[in-house]
Amino acid sequence: MIVTCRYVFPLTGAARLLPLGLPSMRSADLAKKIAQLPAWRGDSGIAAELLAQAEQLADGNPRLLERFDRLLTARRGDEAAIFRELADSAAEFREDILLRALFEPLPDAAKQLLACAALIHLPVAWEAITAACGAAPETRHRQELVDLGLLEETRHGEDAPQYYVSALLHPVVAEVLSPDEASAAQGRAALALHRDEWGVGQGIAEDRALEILRLALAGGETALAGQLAKVITKHWLTNHRYREAVALCEQVLSVVGHPGLLNNLAHAEAVLGRVAEARRHFQTARDALQAMRRDEAQQREYADILHNLANLEAQQGKLGEALALWRESLDIQKSIGNVRGKAAIADGAPFAQLP
Repeated sequence: MIVTCRYVFPLTGAARLLPLGLPSMRSADLAKKIAQLPAWRGDSGIAAELLAQAEQLADGNPRLLERFDRLLTARRGDEAAIFRELADSAAEFREDILLRALFEPLPDAAKQLLACAALIHLPVAWEAITAACGAAPETRHRQELVDLGLLEETRHGEDAPQYYVSALLHPVVAEVLSPDEASAAQGRAALALHRDEWGVGQGIAEDRALEILRLALAGGETALAGQLAKVITKHWLTNHRYREAVALCEQVLSVVGHPGLLNNLAHAEAVLGRVAEARRHFQTARDALQAMRRDEAQQREYADILHNLANLEAQQGKLGEALALWRESLDIQKSIGNVRGKAAIADGAPFAQLP
């Protein structure tokens, strides 16, 4: 027997039920649901930005997706009015399920816990939420929120449960934390998730990597944000996602200077034909790193910047400048014994002219 209910309820007598949390739809399940909705069909004529807004507001909730589908297929023409109606529909849905009525009677400690959990926009282990809170919340508050359906708890096989707060609750908890408290909590969450998910050496899904980066930026962990953005955009460059790399580099560089990130930005710009911008960013990265390169990793990165700048100059017919940069890069790679780096330079340069 399967019983579906938003809330956990007690049973009388000897009857028992195994509670299984139902998470918001994501990935393949979400794609299948959307494919069934008329508004998302290719011939619907509905603007892609409206569909994207509806998906964002629904946040994987199938009932809300169906409501948006009916709304979009019934209204055409005035895009601004449709966007307002989408936002109103989300608020109306929140009222329908009495979120505020469930939230307001909660003790302050439970409200704080829910507000901290809501700052993280993906399901995470309990340790990440504990880190965001700054201290371990009482277990009874966690269970109370799960029982009320305000905190989603999901399990996959033998893995530890993960917890998530739907975006529909974000307006409800928005004023629980001050801006400074929210920023500090996001910073703590970023550090914990980076340690527990990124740093375990098993790889990490892109959506989770981007969420850790978002938290680091929001939490003022700028050094971590720069390093994470460098790794993410390097992966995108390898997969020819140049425009995405440019957008993310520019976003993070507006907050923190990072020579490696400038190098990635310039690399993407060079491929996209933005030669002047690429040269300027390569040179800025080189100058920034020149004064601080102390360890082997910084030396390797400096040599990589020189190599990329040399390639750009060679493509513009400036072979003299390119050869000088290639030689300098090769000398650095030799000094640190980086065989792979030396091979890459030889592959890119007219190596017969190099010593």
